[in-house]
Amino acid sequence: MNCKRLYEFEDQNSVLMLKRYLAADESNITEVTIPPLHEGLPILGIGFEAFAGARFLRSVVIPESVLRLGGGTFRECAALESIRVPGSVLWIPAGAFLGCASLKRAELCEGIQSIGANAFRNCASLESVTLPKSLQNIESCAFLGAPRLPAETVLMGLVRCHDLSRQMTVIHKVEWEIALRPDVFALALKHNSFTDALKEWALFRIAESGPSDNLETAARAGLLDDAELTERLLERAARTKNAETAAWLLEYKNSKFGSFAEADYKI
Repeated sequence: MNCKRLYEFEDQNSVLMLKRYLAADESNITEVTIPPLHEGLPILGIGFEAFAGARFLRSVVIPESVLRLGGGTFRECAALESIRVPGSVLWIPAGAFLGCASLKRAELCEGIQSIGANAFRNCASLESVTLPKSLQNIESCAFLGAPRLPAETVLMGLVRCHDLSRQMTVIHKVEWEIALRPDVFALALKHNSFTDALKEWALFRIAESGPSDNLETAARAGLLDDAELTERLLERAARTKNAETAAWLLEYKNSKFGSFAEADYKI
C-alpha cells in the first residue's frame, strides 16, 4: 500500500520521522510493515504517539533502520498481539506500549539499553518479554498491570538486573506494588532482593492490602519472627479494615507468641 496513504512523514535534515499513522480507524488494515526508506530518504524514527489508538492493528514490523521511538508510540493499540523492537532502538520510551491489552509477546533485541517508565503498563495479556543482555535500566512501573508475566521477568525489571544469581537491592518503593504479587514476592525473598527498609515497607503494604499468601511466604522466610513487628502489622491491618489479613495475623500471633485478645483489634 502507498506510504503516503498510510503515514505522514516529517523531513528532518534529509532523514525522515514517521510522524503519524493515518489509517488508525481502518478495520481492513491489521498488519503493516514500516519501510526503511521513503522516496529515497531513510526513516530513522517514529514520532510521539504516532500509532496511538490504532485499535485494529494486530502486527507492526519495525525495520532495523529505525533508531528512535517517541513516547507512547503504540499506546492503546488494543489489538496488537506481538512486537519485535530491533536493537537499533537503544531506548524503549515511556508509555510506548501502555494499555496494549492484547499484547502477548514482546521481543526486545540485543542492543536495547533501557525501558522507560510505564512502557508495558496495563498490558493485561502480556506473557513474554525477551530482555537482552545489553539492557542496563528499567524505569518505574514498566510492567505494572501485566499479571501474566513470569515472576522472573517482573523481578528482573524491578531490580534492573538480568542475572538472578546476583544480589538485587536497587529498588524504588513504587515498584514494589508489582512485587506484592505472591510469586514475585517469594522470588524476591529467595534472591535477597530487599534492603531491610524495603522489607519492612513491603510488609506494611501487605498488611494494608493483603493477600495472606504473601504473609505465609513472609512467615516461612522468618520475617514475622519479631513479635513487635507482627503486632504493628496487625494494627495496620485493623486500622485499614483489611479483615482477612488482620484475622490471619491475629491467628499467627496467637500461635507464635501466645494468646492475645481479639477485641483489641476490632475492624
